[in-house]
Amino acid sequence: MTRDEFNRAMMPLSVLRGKPDDMDPFWEVFQHADAESFRRGCRHALKTRTFFPVPAELFADCEMTAPRLAWETAPAPPSSDAIRTEHLANPFGGKGITITVQRDWKYYCEDCSDSGQRALWCGESGPTRKPWHGGAFCGRTHDHAGHEWVNRCACWAGNPSLIRSRERLAQAASSRTQTRERAS
Repeated sequence: MTRDEFNRAMMPLSVLRGKPDDMDPFWEVFQHADAESFRRGCRHALKTRTFFPVPAELFADCEMTAPRLAWETAPAPPSSDAIRTEHLANPFGGKGITITVQRDWKYYCEDCSDSGQRALWCGESGPTRKPWHGGAFCGRTHDHAGHEWVNRCACWAGNPSLIRSRERLAQAASSRTQTRERAS
């Protein structure tokens, strides 16, 4: 991004309260940013903020307005040749079982298995920590033992499976509201 592009993108923000006199520190932070992303972030800040944003807030605005990821389409239904038989041996030495597998399950997001929530672990590893727990601080400020907690997955906004689920829930809530209104 050039300094001229930077100045043009920042110009509309001059109507916000607390505009700094010197834009050089902002230029140093954003000089390597993508010009289009920066323009989108500035437009978003103008629409949503009352006070002039600090660089971290402007970065958040740029990220918030970034184009959504293109997700792959849903997997095709299995063909008849995709059906196979698997034998699972009993780990304790008894009789095993034979199962028919119609398809391998595919998730849009491997981190959350399309649940929208990631299982995380805060603190020292304990006997209840599972291999799928990612390590992350939970945000508690007081001393506490290691524990599991969940956080919204990064795929929440763009995962097609989660979008369909939210649409179904909204439709069900709407129909319940309409039923109540007709009943009263």
